[in-house]
Amino acid sequence: MKNKKLVICSTGPLHNWFEEQIKMRNLDNILFEGFVSDERLSELIGNCYAGIYIPVDEDFGMTQIELMAAGKPVIGVEEGDFSKRL
Repeated sequence: MKNKKLVICSTGPLHNWFEEQIKMRNLDNILFEGFVSDERLSELIGNCYAGIYIPVDEDFGMTQIELMAAGKPVIGVEEGDFSKRL
C-alpha cells in the first residue's frame, strides 16, 4: 500500500533492525519515530485508520485502550490477551 503511511512509534529489541530495513529498502512510506511524546501519540492516534499491536508475552495494555478510546480498530496477533477466546 504505497499510497498509505505506516508510522512506527515504539522501541524495543528490534528497533535498530527496523531502522536498517527501512533505509536499506528505501521504504519511503514507513516512518520509524521510536519513542514519542504523549502529544505526538495523541496526534498519531487521532489521525490514523487503525493501530497495529504485536506483543510478545505481554498482557492487554494501554496501546489498545488508547486506540479503542479514539474509536480506532486494533489489529493484533494471537499472543498475550489477544489469544484468549471468549
